[in-house]
Amino acid sequence: MSQVQIVDVQGHILYDSKKELSTYVIPTNQWLKGIYFMSTMDDSGRPYYHKVVIE
Repeated sequence: MSQVQIVDVQGHILYDSKKELSTYVIPTNQWLKGIYFMSTMDDSGRPYYHKVVIE
């Protein structure tokens, strides 16, 4: 099974699909803007990074 992580530019893990809960709680009244990196891991364990920009 592949793993998905979303990481901000400081390297904080915002979401990790291997954990039951997201490690980051976003207040619903706040927009989350910025640049993030989503890493997906294939079955061999190699990560692929995808840049995600929220404007």
